[in-house]
Amino acid sequence: MPGASEENSKSDWIALSKPTARPPQPKAGSAKRSTPVADALNKFLTGRAFADNISMQLARADLKLTVSEYLALCAIALIGGGIIAFLISKSLVFALVGVAAGYLAPGIYMSYMQGRRRKMFDDELGDTINLLVNGLAHRL
Repeated sequence: MPGASEENSKSDWIALSKPTARPPQPKAGSAKRSTPVADALNKFLTGRAFADNISMQLARADLKLTVSEYLALCAIALIGGGIIAFLISKSLVFALVGVAAGYLAPGIYMSYMQGRRRKMFDDELGDTINLLVNGLAHRL
């Protein structure tokens, strides 16, 4: 029965090489996250200078967050930092320090991610320029 095996493998190969008519499936996690509260907040923040600045900073850091999501994260970090510091120390002074740390944490993380992305870009820039120079040199 060697012929039957070859025939099956040929039909499998042909079936695999034919394009399918299925539309592309969205990637996991790529669906638009949306809630009425987030939509209302995004609509409110649209066109405001500080929201545009935050949006630009998020894009530079390559963080896939909207401005409203980032602001919600800042509020959660602010409140959470204060609560955690108060629960650990049982002191209002340290709770205020926790609030300050919670306020600064998202900005520090965003700055770190921006620096990391800039460094990756700078590391690749030299190689890209070398490729361009070599490509131009071979054309001459």
